[in-house]
Amino acid sequence: MGLWAEPTSVFQEYQDTQIDASGFHPNTYLCSSVFISGCRIGWNPPKRSFPKCFRGPDNGEPMKRPRQGLRQACNGHLIRKCQKRCNNQMDSPNLQTLCKRYNITFNKRLGQNLLLDDNINRIMTDAAALKENDSVIEVGAGLGALTAHLCRRAGRVLAVEIDRAFMPCLEDRFRDQENVRLFRGDILNHSLPKLAEEFLPGGTSYKMVSNLPYYITTPILFHFLESPLKFGRIVVMVQEEVGIRMTVPPGHSEYGALAAVLACHATVDIVHRVPRTCFVPRPEVDSCIVRLRPHETPPYPDVEMRFLATVIRAAFMQRRKTVRNALTRTGEFGAPREAVTAALEAAGIDGERRAQTLSPEEFARLAAEIRSRI
Repeated sequence: MGLWAEPTSVFQEYQDTQIDASGFHPNTYLCSSVFISGCRIGWNPPKRSFPKCFRGPDNGEPMKRPRQGLRQACNGHLIRKCQKRCNNQMDSPNLQTLCKRYNITFNKRLGQNLLLDDNINRIMTDAAALKENDSVIEVGAGLGALTAHLCRRAGRVLAVEIDRAFMPCLEDRFRDQENVRLFRGDILNHSLPKLAEEFLPGGTSYKMVSNLPYYITTPILFHFLESPLKFGRIVVMVQEEVGIRMTVPPGHSEYGALAAVLACHATVDIVHRVPRTCFVPRPEVDSCIVRLRPHETPPYPDVEMRFLATVIRAAFMQRRKTVRNALTRTGEFGAPREAVTAALEAAGIDGERRAQTLSPEEFARLAAEIRSRI
């Protein structure tokens, strides 16, 4: 099996299992090993992060079974190793050896973390409802943890990674995987239809599943939602706070432009909460898995979607202002006051209301009326 073994139960007998020639345990490397997430991470594991029984012998002798309940020090962060937390984790190679082998130095500025529980990747894959004829785009492939799940369920996978340091590892891991294509670059700087034409030719059903870099979650989401390439489903991991703002209804204190615009594109729901304890180093926020099911047909055909999004964002630029004042005083939008007043009356909306009380349907009616007057 070598470096990338198939997933298996982490609690099994180790006494009769040998270390393979590459230096990695051919089955589950350890009963509670650290799992490398499919995203870039801000952690450079020190040499002493791994006790000797976790690193494995260098002389080819059988690996001893670690004690349950052992606590492992990871860059100053202690993680309780127990069956409840680590059950069904995916095989993890020795991080220290892996980083040294591929000369990987993680950039802490990215603020990414290691995902300990591989069940999260399984939940994401299940939420995408992948089929054999699906073509999947993954943004931020990292070391390929999520990619390994996707390629077993989907027909084809395009794994996109911006950091060149991860490419040798990805190439070695998926060299013999015929349905995986790798692409290095910034997804925001490339046309999705052109990428699909080059790497996923002939595809008819597209989906996106990603552990997104949190600092550019929103731009990437709209890059996919506004693309001419239609996606049947989008599943992403985001900060829990962002996930809530994506799904709240009108009138909620967290309701804003993000929820209103997304509702115009898709049905959005939170699939699973991911606590901060699932990552190392432990982040300051919890995360969640969000599923977006884009509308098959435009829900508001009377208005162009980009213009609708512009109106919504302008209305929320000044949350304490009334809708009438917000749309006439926003420099980005700057519609004439007379046109906004007439549009509000035609749409049947009280101009003294605030943006957080308007539903996506009301925004669509208002945007259509404004467009006809400017």
